[in-house]
Amino acid sequence: MMNENIISNLLMRDAPKLLFHYTSGTGVKGIIETGKIWTTKIHYLNDKSELELAFEYIRDEINHQINNGITNPPVENLRCMLGALDSISKFNVSVASFTTQGDQLSQWRGYSEIGNGYSLGFDG
Repeated sequence: MMNENIISNLLMRDAPKLLFHYTSGTGVKGIIETGKIWTTKIHYLNDKSELELAFEYIRDEINHQINNGITNPPVENLRCMLGALDSISKFNVSVASFTTQGDQLSQWRGYSEIGNGYSLGFDG
């Protein structure tokens, strides 16, 4: 039930027309030369708490399901999911960051060199 609700809500949303990736001049050069956007290990991000915050939301939702007597999926499966969250941080999780905002000061500051940054727009 929990996964079905999350997936249903996501599928009902319209995809954004553009997604932007902020990067430096060196980053743009690499993207053009390789045709790829490289990911970064999540532990190296400016805000290392992002992954833990996501896990906290997931834990809260699973606990909500357990405490409200949800039987699909079975409680044993939900408890197994909780246990898996504790060990998942040991895995090599990598991300690439995108936003729907093409001109956002915080993104310029965080992801581009002063005076040498780019906001690349990709079809959503």
